[in-house]
Amino acid sequence: MVAAPDYIAANARRGLRLLEFAGDGLRQKTINDARRIASGTVPHEKIRLMGPWFARHRADLNSRRARAYLNGDTDRPSPGQVAWLLWGGSITGDVMAAARWAERQAAKAERSHSKQGAVVESSTNRAASDAASCTSLAPETK
Repeated sequence: MVAAPDYIAANARRGLRLLEFAGDGLRQKTINDARRIASGTVPHEKIRLMGPWFARHRADLNSRRARAYLNGDTDRPSPGQVAWLLWGGSITGDVMAAARWAERQAAKAERSHSKQGAVVESSTNRAASDAASCTSLAPETK
């Protein structure tokens, strides 16, 4: 978990208040993550997903319904705006600020991981390696 900047936590809280306007595709995991973000922490996995998600969904902020909400013509945000807020993004001003923050955090985590020189061995490779070492220790039979 990483501490969420105040503006990202505030956006998630706003999104949670607007859940009644969310779309049918909203997943419970998004709501659970939004609750964590609203309370001030962002899961590492969410950070990794945020930048690409914002890039993919930026067009959601330009729909007729989204513009009507921002112009004050309706008090109902679009489902895309609600999702954007739940992910910690702002629907006004610098809408990509949360994406840039997440990308910096993801890069920092990657650099930290690389500096540690961690080598991750898959369980399949480990099992094959263990089997090979056992075989080499077994007496030869004919």
